[in-house]
Amino acid sequence: MDPESVGYCNNPDFLHKGSMDELYNISKLTDDIKPVEEKWKLVPAFMKCRGLVKQHIDSFNFFINVEMKKIVKANERLTAENDPSYFVRFTDINVGSPTSTEDNLDSVQLTPQRCRLRDMTYSAPIFVNIEYTRNKQIISKRDVHIGNIPIMLRSSNCVLSKKTPEQMAALGECPMDPGGYFIVRGQEKVILNHEQLSKNRIIIEMDSKGLPSASVTSSTHERKSRTGVTLKNEKLYLKHNTFGEDIPVAIVLKGMGVETDQEMAQLVGSDDVFLNAITPSLEECQKCGVHTAAQALDYLGSRIKVFRRPYGVQNKKTKSEEARDILAGVVLNHVPVRRYNFRLKVIYLSLMIRRIIMASKDKSCLDDKDYYGNKRIELSGQLISLLFEDCFKKFQSELKKSVDQAIAKANRAENLDLPKLIRTDTITNGFTHAISSGQWNLKRFRMERSGVSQVLSRLSYISCMGMMTRIQSQFEKTRKVAGPRSLQPSQWGMLCPSDTPEGEACLHPDTIITMSNGQQKPIRQLKDGDSIITLDPITMEAHSTRIYSHFIKSSSQYGKQLLKITTITGKEIICTNDHRFLTSNGNWKQSKDLLLNDKLFLISSSNQLEFNNNNNENNNENNNDIIEILNENQLINQGVVPIKIIQELKSIELLPLLNNNEKLITISRIIGSIDKIGSNKQNEPIIQYQFNLISDFDQFLKDLQYLGFINPIYKLNEEQQQQQQQKIDHQQQQQQQVEQQQKSIIIDFIGSSFGYFIQSLLNEKNWIEKSNNQFVKKEFLSSFISNVNRIQFNIIEEINQQNNDSNFKILLNYKQQKQQQNEKEERAVVDHDNEIFNIKSLQILLNQFNVISSIDFEESNLIIINSSLKKFIDLINIKFNQKLNNQIIQIREYLNYINYNNNNNNNEEINIKKKDFGYFKKLKIKRNSFEIEIEKIEQLNYQDCPEISDFTTESDYHSMISNGFVSHNCGLVKNFALMSHVTTDDSEGPLLRLAYNLGVQDILLVTGEELNSRNAYLVLLNGQIIGIHNSPDYFVTTLRKMRRAGRIREFVSICKNKAQQTISVACDGGRLCRPVIIVDDQRPRLTQEHIEDLKDGLRTFDDFIREGIIEYLDVNEENDSFLAWREAAIQPWTTHLEIEPFTMLGCVAGLIPYPHHNQSPRNTYQCAMGKQAIGAIAYNQLTRIDTLLYLLVHTQRPLCQTRTIDLLNWYKLPAGHNATVAVMSYSGYDIEDALVMNKASLDRGFGRCIVLKKQVTSIKKHGNDTSDRIFPPTPNDLRQPKYGLLDSDGIAKPGELAQKGQILVNKYSPLNTIDATPNPELIPDSAYKSSYMGYKYDNPAFIDKVLLTSGDDEQLLIKMLMRSTRRPELGDKFSSRHGQKGVCGIIVKQEDMPFSDLGICPDIIMNPHGFPSRMTIGKMIELLAGKAGVLSGKFGFGTCFGGDRVENISKVLISKGFSYGGKDYVTSGVTGEPLACFIFFGPIFYQKLKHMVMDKMHARARGPTVTLTRQPTEGRARGGGLRLGEMERDCLIGYGASALIMERLMISSDRFTVYACKNCGFLGYEGYCQYCKSSVDISTIQIPYACKLLFQELQAMNIVPRLKLVDS
Repeated sequence: MDPESVGYCNNPDFLHKGSMDELYNISKLTDDIKPVEEKWKLVPAFMKCRGLVKQHIDSFNFFINVEMKKIVKANERLTAENDPSYFVRFTDINVGSPTSTEDNLDSVQLTPQRCRLRDMTYSAPIFVNIEYTRNKQIISKRDVHIGNIPIMLRSSNCVLSKKTPEQMAALGECPMDPGGYFIVRGQEKVILNHEQLSKNRIIIEMDSKGLPSASVTSSTHERKSRTGVTLKNEKLYLKHNTFGEDIPVAIVLKGMGVETDQEMAQLVGSDDVFLNAITPSLEECQKCGVHTAAQALDYLGSRIKVFRRPYGVQNKKTKSEEARDILAGVVLNHVPVRRYNFRLKVIYLSLMIRRIIMASKDKSCLDDKDYYGNKRIELSGQLISLLFEDCFKKFQSELKKSVDQAIAKANRAENLDLPKLIRTDTITNGFTHAISSGQWNLKRFRMERSGVSQVLSRLSYISCMGMMTRIQSQFEKTRKVAGPRSLQPSQWGMLCPSDTPEGEACLHPDTIITMSNGQQKPIRQLKDGDSIITLDPITMEAHSTRIYSHFIKSSSQYGKQLLKITTITGKEIICTNDHRFLTSNGNWKQSKDLLLNDKLFLISSSNQLEFNNNNNENNNENNNDIIEILNENQLINQGVVPIKIIQELKSIELLPLLNNNEKLITISRIIGSIDKIGSNKQNEPIIQYQFNLISDFDQFLKDLQYLGFINPIYKLNEEQQQQQQQKIDHQQQQQQQVEQQQKSIIIDFIGSSFGYFIQSLLNEKNWIEKSNNQFVKKEFLSSFISNVNRIQFNIIEEINQQNNDSNFKILLNYKQQKQQQNEKEERAVVDHDNEIFNIKSLQILLNQFNVISSIDFEESNLIIINSSLKKFIDLINIKFNQKLNNQIIQIREYLNYINYNNNNNNNEEINIKKKDFGYFKKLKIKRNSFEIEIEKIEQLNYQDCPEISDFTTESDYHSMISNGFVSHNCGLVKNFALMSHVTTDDSEGPLLRLAYNLGVQDILLVTGEELNSRNAYLVLLNGQIIGIHNSPDYFVTTLRKMRRAGRIREFVSICKNKAQQTISVACDGGRLCRPVIIVDDQRPRLTQEHIEDLKDGLRTFDDFIREGIIEYLDVNEENDSFLAWREAAIQPWTTHLEIEPFTMLGCVAGLIPYPHHNQSPRNTYQCAMGKQAIGAIAYNQLTRIDTLLYLLVHTQRPLCQTRTIDLLNWYKLPAGHNATVAVMSYSGYDIEDALVMNKASLDRGFGRCIVLKKQVTSIKKHGNDTSDRIFPPTPNDLRQPKYGLLDSDGIAKPGELAQKGQILVNKYSPLNTIDATPNPELIPDSAYKSSYMGYKYDNPAFIDKVLLTSGDDEQLLIKMLMRSTRRPELGDKFSSRHGQKGVCGIIVKQEDMPFSDLGICPDIIMNPHGFPSRMTIGKMIELLAGKAGVLSGKFGFGTCFGGDRVENISKVLISKGFSYGGKDYVTSGVTGEPLACFIFFGPIFYQKLKHMVMDKMHARARGPTVTLTRQPTEGRARGGGLRLGEMERDCLIGYGASALIMERLMISSDRFTVYACKNCGFLGYEGYCQYCKSSVDISTIQIPYACKLLFQELQAMNIVPRLKLVDS
């Protein structure tokens, strides 16, 4: 080839585009991959079809169009009870468009704006097509109305669906409104996304003993259950709540039909590692004598928990049949068993065993609960679907009752018209109540959740968006490693790393937490893995849960306000101001929102002795001497206990029984409650117990199971047995059950291991004393006293006739047991030598607890009075007698109340006012919990509580018992990233068929050897094993190719796990996934041409998916891929490329410019403050009448933008102003982040906002046809300022300025609203009383709008919108977009402000000390970018991992004649001289936050007082006084400012003049001493009224305070 042609080929300038020469150009083959320009355009394309709020809307549409029809199809038929030929069938269901019926019965289309203004529910009717029989004919009816369902805004049934911006504006809606929420009773409610652990998946984790265990939460439509496999003493056990004890897995496998050990070994694995691990389990199976399936089922049947059946209902199945049914349908119930073929379940259980063995050898095989592949997100559609299914089934059962009643009537001959029997309110009210209260109480699905829906935050546009993308997290285990905000690596791209809360609510480290074993510990002594009690906040049922993420940290560094809450009974708790407590209405409330007299749930408990330090020391000394209470030799020497029983007691670790055994506390409780003891003719022990209620007996059985006595043999007392066996009809049976519940239940334990154990323990004398444990004695004492047949517990009130005071006295009447004999061999023969205790022993035991008592031997009474009463009540904690326990709780809390209110802890006697006890008698006690009022809430300093502590629980309830209060522990809220998507359910059938076609061998046809061969990979579909495949790479590659070709759904996930040798295919709903670009041979499939097509509108995002250029990856498949974050990072092994790195942030964090240059916590702070920034909320903000609305005047678009701002259109509804900032020190008013503000800027409108508040009243119609009226003001009224706002119609005029107390609506209500009135219109005006609506706020406001309308209940509504304009003042809070908040420290005139050489004065001067410690470099770059943008007339871009480079910005500044670093020459406004250095000077976007001084400032001279003490009330809302607390008082004492102390504590508070007698020291009346009968020695003194009250209350308790007066 000639040199010229060679040059031609190698010279790119000569190449023709598309020619062969271009293909063979050698230089191009080694070039870097050119990045595709404007790749970010894919993000808005994605937002159009998926993401953010759209997933709420899609999930609701899926429910309306698909799920609803499935639910109706599954419950389509109703058959009448009395006449089987009569049936009702629901053939179809559909939802109409939102409408409402007006007074004239016209149907009017509802719009969301109309519902907001009229306090209505934005709902649509549900119609069904039905078929039913009438006169043996089948009648069909279409579109029968069965109820209304709230409609999600912008869903397919909403009037806003597919509307253009112009059409939206015509309907009064904002085109920017995202939708995705409901309007219920005029309030906007959003159903939050909920994070759940994945169902039907095996999770391997460490248990509390550090051993691996496997657990599976099985979930099907019929049943939800949890199955576990644990490792104990190198043996494997199956754990399930239907079995009373852990079952060896070998026995379970035999019960499922795997009878040979060889087959078991093959299923688990033939390698030595697996054989050695399973051998102990096989040996245990042999020891238990189980060799066949029948023996295994018998063994399992004997271990099934006894579930209480109604009296008279017989169990027709044998124990082994019951066990087989449990194995088939309850254990691992998501694995199907057809005709008792357990093969699939056997393989699944073997896989669990295999994975536990692998994890025990290699800790890397453990699963992480926080790994997002193990999580599922519940969207609003799924939660609404559960709610509808529950409501629809209720509706059907009510309809069935109505039909049965109609058919049963005598005149049945007339035609039955079914539509007339349909009640529409069941479904309507079910939806309305659940969404408005947020409580999903669905007993049918065992679902009792509160806080599911919340009021949509309308503080700003971005706070609304942030709330729509929020995920309510269940629990966060990994946070113990890296603190409260640690990130899970699998959240990358799925969840926003910045938008998490600043930290959790916390408690004082000495707060006492109730543990699951009943003991109590300070929170500082807890450690990860400890078990505590958690409560279901709805049923108050206690459950056990483990804790994680326990931490203790400095309260001053944490920076939250600390509060001390005290109840009327003196219970105290110290917490942060956001700690949540359970209130009387069943809702969680933050401590800062609690008010005085709010009622909190408390759990009453006795004093815990073991945490008294002295007791601890004594116990430790005694516990060093370990004593055997009972051992094997003692039982053998007795010669009564069979060897088999001794072996059984050893296996459950009750032999030998030592004095330090944890179970001794429970044993003492069980022994204390024995009713009778004896033996039968076979010399077997008989232990008899008596219980008042079934629930008491259930509690007793739980204690037995804790000791290890699973299903002990017991029987009902003979009389009860005979009653039970009587053949009675249905109605008599119900009556029998009611009677039976009222009688006590007598239970006999005959000859079981439990009976022998108790008998042997009673034969040992002084066994209680041997324990040396105060807690053991206390539990014994409590149980002994609660025994209904041994002790009669009497609480006697003695009233003093002279002063009407009363005392309590407690009588313990000891019933001596009489010897009984009976011919029947199974009746107990009571022996006096076996008497557990006598009255003298009882007194001795009480003395050990300093409870002084006296004995009345004639009546066998033990009497406790005076100071010992409270000690005794505090000591007792009754578990097996709920009725008596409730009585004791009432007295305990009352004594606490008296003690606290009298401040009388050291007093010998407690006198009780009889009238006060009624309050405590009315306490409704439910499982030891009751509601009690708050007396005071105090703010504390960090010195009072230097440390704070908290933890997280595994349980979904997240509740705990802290200092007796039911409080919440840390949960965590997260937010979606910009491009994350949540999948919906797809059908498994097509995937199953495709898998078999691609070579998957059916699991039912595979042997154990083949299953665990080295080449075979298990194939799982949604957690179910479907088969094995010997060429995993081929299978995975083929499936992915088919997905990219559009043959299967784009959301199907295919993931290969090499470590576990599994291929997981998933098509279930709730998985988080996100789109990425596919990379082939180091080149992305996306080219510049594709982007050009997208810009021209020739392609949509779905086209990229269909063409296989982009695909969705979920967390599991992402784990099996290699992602490059930009083109330059692509390596030979790269499989995918990120669309844009900034999409890893959420919508709120995306507003921050240059976030990658900031310290991480600063971005987190901005995410919280961005939601509190005042701005524009919607285009229709001025036509709304919301409870509270903050609007910024003349909002501005930030000069430094981000791509997220463009994508969300936030620049159309921004929240803030561009402020010119000078970073310099100016006066002393700018320390601690305070800002110096320019007065002229504020005059021009910087930071000015409008506050809109509404006031509502309604004109009610009463039951007797009368209604409220609005009267016009009379001429006399108009002379008073109070009536000055009213117009001639009695309603205030718009535009008027309202002051506090002025009347807005002159409403009058009838005095008589009960008795019928013939002519309500003729009632005279005198029969009405004033019930006007007045202006209730302190700050004056203008009446902006008056709206007269009617709501759902057709009553006239009058709404008023009150408007006030506020300009920034000292103390108002501002913040930049970098988490740097500061208050306005001083407002300076413009002439005193420094100015640049252009004459520009700054709006804000910021202290330079704000930068070094905060490290917010992003804020500096924002100033540079904004300054360059102003000078060049363009917006700067500060997008995360991109944006304008500082180098380029500096070039722009230099080209415009400014310093490259943003510094300016500045002249002082005060002296006129130039400043000694250059000043960093330029525009930064500042947000005004909702925290304003006007809302928080509080002072008063005079005002309301508390009636009892005559001291000022507490709190700003009540016009309360400013508290001068103990610490403030101490400071004044330190300064010796006695006059100031006198003024603050008495003169300004509750000064009171009293007459005191110098002679006797008593208080007199009006110059006369009643005691001395003289007025000679009377003096007048001034004391606080509370002091006078104290003297009088002490006198009421027989304590005489005398005043000794000396002349000054």
